[in-house]
Amino acid sequence: MAKRRHTPQGLKWNTLSLRLEHRIQKVAQSWEGTPYGDGQRTKQQACNCIGLVIGILDELDHRESPTPFPRLRPDAGVHRQDIGFHVIREILKSHPADVVDDGSLEPGDVVVLRSSAQGPDHSTHVLFVTSRPFQALHVPLRHKAVFTTIRPSDPIVAVYRIRNKQGWLNAT
Repeated sequence: MAKRRHTPQGLKWNTLSLRLEHRIQKVAQSWEGTPYGDGQRTKQQACNCIGLVIGILDELDHRESPTPFPRLRPDAGVHRQDIGFHVIREILKSHPADVVDDGSLEPGDVVVLRSSAQGPDHSTHVLFVTSRPFQALHVPLRHKAVFTTIRPSDPIVAVYRIRNKQGWLNAT
């Protein structure tokens, strides 16, 4: 899977159908306020950034059984970029996606940010893009899930676009 190691010069916003955008926003809002919990992914109980993204994607996909959480050594930490990309690749086996490299974002995208001043190979953070332009939901370390704005100056490492977003409208 290709990695994007530069910040786009500008961001473009792509819209989806109003019905699909409403569904994405409704599910994302239902996760807002979920407390941080390392390796967790239970809405309004505990999740980390990866668990938040898995939980939202599973809910949007109407999954009866959750996406397997990739197994890691206890000391691995999903925020190390090499491990973070391994985890994301595992998640995307259940939620196929393409790497976006045109500087655009749209509701339902998964964004990976560099979250460390140590450089692009050391630390990553994952966010879920909502239906408000350039807004994403994330879980900061040891805090609750909150909305934030993605800016062109943010250290974007990769953007993944889920392929079958129209399927998120089934059985709603």
